[in-house]
Amino acid sequence: MHPFMPRLSGPSSPSSPSPILPSAHAGPFPVASGLDAEVCEALHKQGRESVPPPDGDPLTFERQLQTDLMVVFQRTRSHAVFNALHRRTSPLIFAWVKGLLKKTSGSADPHELVQDTFVNIYSYAGSFKEGNSHTFMGWARTIAANVLRRGMRRRRMVSILETDRHVDQRPGPTHRAQHSEEVEAVRQAWTLFLALYLAAFQSLGPRDQQAMHLTEVEGKDYEEVAKELGVGRRNVKMIMFRARKRLQASMRCQLMMGGVNTVRDAG
Repeated sequence: MHPFMPRLSGPSSPSSPSPILPSAHAGPFPVASGLDAEVCEALHKQGRESVPPPDGDPLTFERQLQTDLMVVFQRTRSHAVFNALHRRTSPLIFAWVKGLLKKTSGSADPHELVQDTFVNIYSYAGSFKEGNSHTFMGWARTIAANVLRRGMRRRRMVSILETDRHVDQRPGPTHRAQHSEEVEAVRQAWTLFLALYLAAFQSLGPRDQQAMHLTEVEGKDYEEVAKELGVGRRNVKMIMFRARKRLQASMRCQLMMGGVNTVRDAG
């Protein structure tokens, strides 16, 4: 299995996350509902709690747990922790993105926006800064808003909602089997993409990484990036063009050399 590859769960539905309740366990640490023992152990190794205090507010604890999962993933790059973070927060981010699309009259597919958001969260985890006013959800919403803004600016937003209206939605046996196969194929493709993208990003030079972070995560335009890098706007365009070309070439090379085995291991 690729060293950077997370084993992602299937697509989450836009519903509320599982409540945090103690459950039976065999380890020396409390195990929360919705978190497996491996994730709870990772939290406790970093001095983080996996269950709320008896007199604590569940909502406050849930927000802190989301942030703690992000911090632990940032420090350990644990695939299990990232999966737990994705399962716990993707429905919330999905709901927030749908609300944002209604306000902006956007026609983008919210599922694609959420997927792109988590690609950025995974790839740029090192830029997350924990603090009293910095929660994971606040940071994730900023990334999601930037993903949407870039899509609107580049006019590349394509909706699949109209197509869905003409598809037979009756869940017959063949339809269910086909849907399960498609979900698994998407999961494997996304897993492979994340692994290849992270490895390719880490192969870039420091300036290229900084330029990519400023544009892709912080959503800054080329004028702002030019000021931070101390170069001209045209230079930023060239830096970004070459960085993206290097990313594409690196990912293509990795895929040709070991992509088949990687996909098999990811399954």
